[in-house]
Amino acid sequence: MSILIIEDELNIRRFVSINLKARGYIVNEAGTGADGLQHLRDARPQVLILDMMLPDMTGWQILEVMAHEDDLKTIPVILMTASVQLGDHIKYPNVVKHVIKPASVNTLLEAVQNVVD
Repeated sequence: MSILIIEDELNIRRFVSINLKARGYIVNEAGTGADGLQHLRDARPQVLILDMMLPDMTGWQILEVMAHEDDLKTIPVILMTASVQLGDHIKYPNVVKHVIKPASVNTLLEAVQNVVD
């Protein structure tokens, strides 16, 4: 199972990555929206963990790009942020979970496990 994390805060990104790798997941990381979109297009991960507030673009912009690209629009997305209203993601059917930061390891792992099951 391959997972892409798009998160600009290095400590959070590493925390998530280390915990997922420890459970056998293949993890790629991106610190900006542009890098994240490139990883999405190149690697086509099975799950995306997406921060909504990035330095170069918003998570909403990434979701909008994904919605218009056939190879990306079905990738399940877990939003990981403190700033999203729960109903805001309704127009993006590939958003499967919303995790509030700072998320515990158990919360995050449960979200990923729900996507892969």
